[in-house]
Amino acid sequence: MSLRTNKWIVWTLALALQLGAFLVAKLVLHKTFWELAGPYLVTFVLPIPIFVSVAMWLRKWESRRPSPKLLAFCWSLSVAILAVAVNGAVFYYSTKFRIINPTVGDVVFVVAACALSASIPVYYGALPIIIARTPLDQP
Repeated sequence: MSLRTNKWIVWTLALALQLGAFLVAKLVLHKTFWELAGPYLVTFVLPIPIFVSVAMWLRKWESRRPSPKLLAFCWSLSVAILAVAVNGAVFYYSTKFRIINPTVGDVVFVVAACALSASIPVYYGALPIIIARTPLDQP
């Protein structure tokens, strides 16, 4: 199979999984299709292509040989933004559908906790991989 075929398989599988998760959410929350369509797109579907685009840009940027720490920081920052986007949207729509009733402190805690719990492991996990890929002649 060619690389182009593999991309179509991956995107088709991702779309099927998203559709399946949407149908499960529709059944669990007992909402109509139109009540869930907008929130679901903003929460789960929209952040993924944005993250994939950022990841592709970071992979291209890696060829310019930036500092390994800077590159690991950018990877961790992009994952943190993805986590905050998804968790923040879930938190927002949970309050909108009256599943939870949070305070401002709860929102700050959720955003900070998901950003830190996503970015710190990615930074320390990506740094050794980036250093291993860095040519020895780079300062």
